[in-house]
Amino acid sequence: MKPLTLEAYKLLYFLTGSQVFSYYVAVVIVTVLNVIVLMGLSLLLDGVLPTKALLVLFKFPFFIGTGIALFLVNLKVVPLSFMELTNHVQVRYLKLLIYVIVAVLILAYKMVLKIA
Repeated sequence: MKPLTLEAYKLLYFLTGSQVFSYYVAVVIVTVLNVIVLMGLSLLLDGVLPTKALLVLFKFPFFIGTGIALFLVNLKVVPLSFMELTNHVQVRYLKLLIYVIVAVLILAYKMVLKIA
């Protein structure tokens, strides 16, 4: 989560120039991507492992709690002080791009499942 949050933070900081805003928006972006990927993993493992209880966490009223829990975990794992220490680090945005593509593919797969 640290490299993804760092890449999102650096991109947002470049666009906005605000440290705190960039940090919290980067954490929200990584949280949303994590929720999508975890939902996709539970969909893909549905026939292999018993994931019915896990899929309930991604239904309407429950996914808000799941997202808040992941947001708090992301805040704990990647504090704002970590971002301030990595000002000199050069980022390439490749990990973030690949993670976003995976999340989009998972969303497309879920849409195909709903249509079929």
